[in-house]
Amino acid sequence: MRALILSGILDEANALRLQIPLVSDVPQAVGANSDSDETVSADLLDAQNNVVGHALLDAATICAMPSGPAAPLPLLRLVSGAIPMPDGTAALRLTWRGQVIHESHATAGRPSVQLTWQPQGNAVSGRQIVTWEASHPDAAPLRFILLLRLSDGLEQTVASVSGQQVDIDFDLLPSDRNARLAVVASDGFHLASDESSPFFLAPS
Repeated sequence: MRALILSGILDEANALRLQIPLVSDVPQAVGANSDSDETVSADLLDAQNNVVGHALLDAATICAMPSGPAAPLPLLRLVSGAIPMPDGTAALRLTWRGQVIHESHATAGRPSVQLTWQPQGNAVSGRQIVTWEASHPDAAPLRFILLLRLSDGLEQTVASVSGQQVDIDFDLLPSDRNARLAVVASDGFHLASDESSPFFLAPS
């Protein structure tokens, strides 16, 4: 199922710090728990502003421990979920207690990304800085996911970042004789990806 994966922090002032959403294939939707009474309403809209998808997301309170003298702690909520994304989705609207806390629209352009890191030789080991180049014709902000693609078809998320490089310790990754490293760029509605040539990961 094609889904929009959402994650963000909602504060006491009803300001939502939402990560740039990702579009991905997931086994099933992940919405609010059936017994939850604190939920964020998510609407997916088409280009004519018609609702084409709807879901409820948990707005679970984040527990925090004071690190110094006792003082009131801000009330923060984690808003997250994976909601079905129909074809033609052009906008996302999130509503909390009747107030719109986020609205974003798909750009006309799409991101592009190129992995500039490549394995040196057949085997890869140790810590390496993995780099890539990315752009967007509409200058939209991008989020990047690094994936390890294994020869059995499985994928493992290695990192989620907003920059264009990440430090990876390849000795901590599972051994594989034909692995590839992929970078996926998202602007919240569109994806672009690129991957390395195959390489060998020795058992640690």
